[in-house]
Amino acid sequence: SVTGYVLDLPNTLIPIDEKATNGEELTLPDGLDDSKCVLIPVVRETLSDEPIFGKLPDGSYLQFDPRLDFKSNTLDSPIPDGGKSIEFVSAGKSYCTNVPRNFLNEDTCVVSSNACKPSSTSSDIEILLEDDTLISLYNLTSRYVYSIQGLNVVDQYMDMGQEFPEKLPHPCTASLRSRWFRKEVSECMVTDIYSDTNETLSELLSDDSDENPYMRDIYFPETAQCNATDTDPAIEIIVGETCWERVHHDYLSIYDMTYWVTRHPGLGYHITKWAEDFGSANLIFPNGHPVNNHPMYRWQDNKHKFSYIGRYGDTMKLRDLPNDLRTEDVNGFYQDDGDIDTSGVLVCGSPEEVENDKSLGTVFDISNHFQTTYWNPSNNKKSVWLMTALDAPDQLRQRVAWGLAQILVVVQSAIRQAEDRAEWFLSFYDIFLRNAFGNYRDILKEISYNPLMAENLSFLDSKSSAYVWEHSRVKAQADENFAREIMQLFSMGLNRLNMDGSEELNEDGDTTLAYTNDDIMSLSRAWTGFRLQSRRGNIEYGHYNRIDPMKIEPSWRDKFPKSDTTGGYIGDYYPLCEDLPDKAFLNEGATYRFLGSSNLPELMEDPNVYETDETTVRAVLDQGSVLREQLCNPDESGTCRFLNTVTLSSSIDTCVGVECNVNSIRVVQVDQRAFYEYVRAPCVNQAFFNGAKKINPVKSIYRAMCGNPNLIEASGACCSFGKTTADQVSRYDGERLPYESAKERCNDESQFLCNFSEVNDYYNEKDLFFWTPSDCQIRMKINGAGMVTVVHQPYDGSTRVYHLDEDNENWFKVYWKDDSYPKAANGCDGLCDVIDGNTCLCGTS
Repeated sequence: SVTGYVLDLPNTLIPIDEKATNGEELTLPDGLDDSKCVLIPVVRETLSDEPIFGKLPDGSYLQFDPRLDFKSNTLDSPIPDGGKSIEFVSAGKSYCTNVPRNFLNEDTCVVSSNACKPSSTSSDIEILLEDDTLISLYNLTSRYVYSIQGLNVVDQYMDMGQEFPEKLPHPCTASLRSRWFRKEVSECMVTDIYSDTNETLSELLSDDSDENPYMRDIYFPETAQCNATDTDPAIEIIVGETCWERVHHDYLSIYDMTYWVTRHPGLGYHITKWAEDFGSANLIFPNGHPVNNHPMYRWQDNKHKFSYIGRYGDTMKLRDLPNDLRTEDVNGFYQDDGDIDTSGVLVCGSPEEVENDKSLGTVFDISNHFQTTYWNPSNNKKSVWLMTALDAPDQLRQRVAWGLAQILVVVQSAIRQAEDRAEWFLSFYDIFLRNAFGNYRDILKEISYNPLMAENLSFLDSKSSAYVWEHSRVKAQADENFAREIMQLFSMGLNRLNMDGSEELNEDGDTTLAYTNDDIMSLSRAWTGFRLQSRRGNIEYGHYNRIDPMKIEPSWRDKFPKSDTTGGYIGDYYPLCEDLPDKAFLNEGATYRFLGSSNLPELMEDPNVYETDETTVRAVLDQGSVLREQLCNPDESGTCRFLNTVTLSSSIDTCVGVECNVNSIRVVQVDQRAFYEYVRAPCVNQAFFNGAKKINPVKSIYRAMCGNPNLIEASGACCSFGKTTADQVSRYDGERLPYESAKERCNDESQFLCNFSEVNDYYNEKDLFFWTPSDCQIRMKINGAGMVTVVHQPYDGSTRVYHLDEDNENWFKVYWKDDSYPKAANGCDGLCDVIDGNTCLCGTS
């Protein structure tokens, strides 16, 4: 007798893996029809669950040995429900298999009446970096995320014979970032400093735009002055009704310390104990510890090894967590998808994602927790490639692909967790097989979006200087690795070539460079914003999705001009956005992208709350609309047959309903559960423009910037006489319109554009700006090399977004006539202000 579930088996089993199992392993080719199957739980929770046996007609028994079951999920035939049923019956043990829409599959996605949606990695959900969040991140990911304490301004470690302790530089050091901790005035031990030092530091600390409740970071301007006699870096100062204590610049910074668990010289317990033994979100660095005293340089020398997350008390977007923390469990914990309609979801497939043939036996295993073969998984990719290269009938294709793979290389050692992964690398190699006889530009595009290439050449998760400065107040540059290699190794090479392939020579007979370091720096900014798609099912196990083309995170992208290698800029010869015609969404060539039942755009950003809030105002097309007719594409019965992409073959001369009352649209509703996103034609915004107006987020306390009044880039908000709160006058939530249109709408409501304190009854959304009547000046900083940055200056003195303030370092190249530009060394030609000692700040017109 046996203990467990016993199912009756037919006599049709087929032996598999006979060499390895001596014919004792068999597979059932046609499934099993036994009423007792319903008694067996779909998900086996533990290894101690009752086993499953099968009884053959001759009375002998077999034990069930589960195998992975992959489904066909190709471009032309995606899984109809996106894997929703598998996700449901497995209680979430299997993930949704729906592939995010991308340039490879967008033409073959189909609408499903009941499917799961690809998980969002761009959630605008905000999380508060305090103890509860850090402990939750540890519980959800098993990663050791701590705020760092025990860091001191004056080193408490003293070597034998050391006369004076090490100290941080004085906070009045030019360009230095210093951190200040908020204290009660009653606890303040005010430092005796000179009045000019006190005045300068007080002014810097008075900037209340930093919303962190515990601390404030300041950068000391090169033009500011303190008393040189003040040299003690440890300072406490009262500003208004707050005491500020200068602390270490990383005090209460939050880091993922998991890397140090296996590499800490004193064993990982010193890292794990805080979370595992004490349930704490804080790690105390032992500077000054009576027994195990660490010098401060050990923190400074090693901190670059840990992923920086933010400051304790900061609010950050869920999407901005590092990859290791942005897991499916974390997304699910913070993001409630319960109210999202899944009845009209697009399901998409992936190239060559085919089912496994279990009748062939377990020849190859994939990397997971339950290895079932005797074969070393690290050999899989080599063996699959070798078998295909030797036996495939398309030998020319195989050889061309092999040649391409020797040029467009990724290195296994550069990819995390890559040793036992086969599908990652075989999927990358498939790019060359698919395109062996195609266009080389298509290959460059695919490898540029491939996660392995992005990690191999380090542009994965690269963020613009503006973004890092805006969110972390750290001055950083975009990663230059891929920008260099795609030119040097993958395309143009080091030297310019003639059309016949010979090297181009200058008048001295020397070769000419195809690009310079300036070009690398400029083009590196084009490779910002690439990030991994969310993990999904039906692909090789791993915390990350390294199969599907990466997505672009718009907020991480560089916003400023990028010079090319030919003396121009990326985007030259495209029209200016301000020259696009009004209501371009009705013109010939206007393109629409089907979103299914979701009203959130994919190529623009709107708050996630728009999808779940029933009060969201949408742009609903009237039944009599010609545009609706073309997007609906009805059959003879009037039922819509939605296409993935619709391009208007001719202009629509007659507008109806909402179409007549807006300058442009973002997303339109065609049917009860059918939305299309309008894809604006490619165009260029100029960094410098005239007639700028201040635009402000929903509250005036938030940082402002200058807007081009001719562009559709801000919303309308109007005040009544004697009021400082404004009413929004949008025709749909998230609408943008030009300045004059906003002004006209206010006039129609017997109101006026105003410098509001806040906009009534609107989402607390900092990324949507509203027009104000205040003028704004566009200025430029010019450094000694002639590089420039853009500076916005509202005339009313409003605080500006960080990436457009005078301290920003978003430098880009400009082409000066005769290389003549203002230089600080000659007083900026008397035309501009000299700032920071070596920079000119100039007006523009």
